[in-house]
Amino acid sequence: MAVEFLCCSARKCKRLLTILITSGILVITCLSILVACSTGQVTYCADIERYNPRTQKESSYRTTVLVHDDILLEIHWPNGGRSEEDDFGSPKFKDNKTSFSNKKNVQYKIALVKRESDCYEDFSGLKQCSGKTKEGLHCKNMTGHESERCHAHRK
Repeated sequence: MAVEFLCCSARKCKRLLTILITSGILVITCLSILVACSTGQVTYCADIERYNPRTQKESSYRTTVLVHDDILLEIHWPNGGRSEEDDFGSPKFKDNKTSFSNKKNVQYKIALVKRESDCYEDFSGLKQCSGKTKEGLHCKNMTGHESERCHAHRK
């Protein structure tokens, strides 16, 4: 009898394992699950554009993503948070790009830049927005957008 088992992300690699049950005894080791689940996963540096139509907020990020067989598995956000397949499904990359909406209709455009090891080498990171508030003061928002303006000042 065979039971199909789906690995869970970083933990969820989408690699289907077949667990054989012989003579009523389940034979499987943690090591075989870890090896099967990690095979083929690659961490990339990625540029992400995020737009929330409900709030009309746009955000740009450079961060890392976990990919397996051109399918996005995880987004590792700069603040330490993580989004997984449960949040956005299984978007597929074509020519190192993908776009999709998550369950809350937030829209994403992701472009793979390079392997993780030198992710921030040519990236200047976040800068203070160059826009001005209604009071004439410098905006306090931080942005990584090429225009050096945050979502509120790019319109």
